[in-house]
Amino acid sequence: MARRKRKSETFDDRDEAIIHCIEQDPAILLKAIPHAITDRGGKPIPYPTVQRRVKDLMRVGVVEHRYYINWSKAGYLVRYRVGILIDPVALRKRGPKSDDYETQEELALFIKKKLAQTEGFRNKLVVDDVHILLGASVDLSVDFYARDDKTATEFIINALRQQRGISNTVSAKLAFSSRYGWLSKDGNEHGS
Repeated sequence: MARRKRKSETFDDRDEAIIHCIEQDPAILLKAIPHAITDRGGKPIPYPTVQRRVKDLMRVGVVEHRYYINWSKAGYLVRYRVGILIDPVALRKRGPKSDDYETQEELALFIKKKLAQTEGFRNKLVVDDVHILLGASVDLSVDFYARDDKTATEFIINALRQQRGISNTVSAKLAFSSRYGWLSKDGNEHGS
């Protein structure tokens, strides 16, 4: 039997069912996918077919194998989202440092890779991601985990707000996630 050639942009109903199953539970075991698909009302897919299709989806880069870190269990007990308003004129005034930035993209990378690694925040805070937003009331959004609220507050006030080009921030402590549940037990910092 000849193996079918897969084009990365062409997926059938079985591929879509597998992709959405993995999206709903990224830690799902391959052997659990057939059962999960039928539980959601999908047509049964035999386990060997799931194995082959996931392997094909990985080969074309649609599905990736990654490690997941449970930041709460690692001691990073609070999660924040910070909206950042940019002053475009101040952002473009390049400073003397070689690691400086002058675009929103460069600022986003600077916050994720360098600012969170400065002396006061290394091993106390992890920037999960920085997004450039279009059509929102803020220009960037920063999601981060911190060991405690004090570290989070110091990062926002003493690091983010002090950066050239940032004119204002709006902060929110995240309490619940549809994917992970409550992000801190009983709303305090004593873990989930």
